[in-house]
Amino acid sequence: MAHYMVYWPQDWVQELKKAGDTGPIKVVFGSIHSRMPSIVSIKAGDVVFPVTLIKKKLYVMARLPATHRECAFDYMYAGIGS
Repeated sequence: MAHYMVYWPQDWVQELKKAGDTGPIKVVFGSIHSRMPSIVSIKAGDVVFPVTLIKKKLYVMARLPATHRECAFDYMYAGIGS
């Protein structure tokens, strides 16, 4: 089992707050693009810690055990039908 930290910039955290999404955190998105962290190494059983900086202090927002990985399109499409 490996452990990973994923940095979420303050603008992401603020957008989540504006949208009323105050948790619990259930999904971590990743990408090969520079704006999103790569999660290609994460496997089921690993643990992901999303972190952010607030007033120069590091905050761990969650401890997320990875249960599986799936394509973002499939995740979003499945949510549309529910």
